[in-house]
Amino acid sequence: MGRKSASLPFAVLTRRRLLGQTAAAAVAVSILPRTAGAQSKVVNVYNWDTYIGETTLEDFTAATGIQVRYDLFASNDELFAKLRQGNPGYDVIFPSNDYVERMIVAGMLEKLDHAKIPNMKHIDPAFADPAFDPGRQYSMPYMWGTIGIGYRKSVASPTSWGDVLEPTEYSGRVSLLNDTSIIQVALKYLGYSANSRSKKEIDEAADLLIRAKPHIKAFAPDTGQDLLLSGEVDLAMEWNGDILQVMEEDDDLSYVVPKEGG
Repeated sequence: MGRKSASLPFAVLTRRRLLGQTAAAAVAVSILPRTAGAQSKVVNVYNWDTYIGETTLEDFTAATGIQVRYDLFASNDELFAKLRQGNPGYDVIFPSNDYVERMIVAGMLEKLDHAKIPNMKHIDPAFADPAFDPGRQYSMPYMWGTIGIGYRKSVASPTSWGDVLEPTEYSGRVSLLNDTSIIQVALKYLGYSANSRSKKEIDEAADLLIRAKPHIKAFAPDTGQDLLLSGEVDLAMEWNGDILQVMEEDDDLSYVVPKEGG
């Protein structure tokens, strides 16, 4: 999955969320007001770091004659806060599923013209009609993957979310993602649905995370893979694509989806 996920020529706002038990999806979306990319010969893109092919932007410009202005954000919260103040001119952004839903409710997204997206017919049925955007009116799927635990094999062999959420021999050497997915992971560990709406279950998950806080080295804005690679932590809650990238740089690193699901 690269370091995160999305789709370039489409317009609308979003990124990832647990689907079922193990999958997550990111979407590319367009925000209001849209800029006339085709007229100005520039399309303005706001994406996660390293979530695009090395030659994609150059290939797109070569094929269309349209230049790409490409900016990066580190978290959904950063993305949402910046755009909530008003769109500075972006045409395509890459938030997670749950943030697509928030932006739709907030009136921040523009509906897509499906007649101009012929490749929509190739979308896997599992991603074609999501609850957060019925009928894909505002977003297109870009990437999906799993959230699990990246770890250093010489010192750890995690199998459960309890290895990062409960006091263990790894205490102080753990990083968690600094976003709402930690609530979903806590819910999974407790045996509940990752999408639970029960106040009792959500409160129980929150209490678990509060208890875990003293044992956590860092709540990372999607940089757990870097902390793992540098040796600052031995276990990192992260997206599979992020960990796979750093595994190419260090043979002692690996990745596992905990037994409770990811």
